Amino acid sequence: MAFVALAGLLFSASARADGTAILLDLKGALGVATAEYIVGGIEDAEERNANLIIIRMDTPGGLMEPMRDIVKSILASSVPVVTYVSPGGARADSAGTYILLASHVAAMAPTTHLGAATPVSLMGDDSKDDSKPANPFAPRPREGEKRIPRKPKKPRKLMRQILTPNPLFPAVPWIEKS
Repeated sequence: MAFVALAGLLFSASARADGTAILLDLKGALGVATAEYIVGGIEDAEERNANLIIIRMDTPGGLMEPMRDIVKSILASSVPVVTYVSPGGARADSAGTYILLASHVAAMAPTTHLGAATPVSLMGDDSKDDSKPANPFAPRPREGEKRIPRKPKKPRKLMRQILTPNPLFPAVPWIEKS
């Protein structure tokens, strides 16, 4: 289903002679420099009146604040953002899951996965701060659901499952469910 939506967006973007698609690669751990690159790329696409932004992603996750900057930029973008987990074997873990869910279209190559989105300590200890939710968006879990088009009950239910502690979803069943 996501591939059909992706193909439709790509076709509509390329159908016009002046159509422009911007490709941004997010590979590796997510930090401040990566967020600046992605946010800057989205801003550049808007300035250039691009028809589409594609974020090709393979990330184990990373820092929460840079992830929030990327999510805010995607949600505010006037240009549709497609996040594509690729190539085969790639992942959208942790912060990558939230970026994928914030996108207008989420697409995944076969043999990729998303999930494991529970924040972990950078100090290497297993202690848990009970004053913070396991999911950084737990106080507003339905906030991002408004971004999911079509068949609202199934995708929203799936989104809630994804945002629970540490689920992993391979590409094919996730696409079939959505």
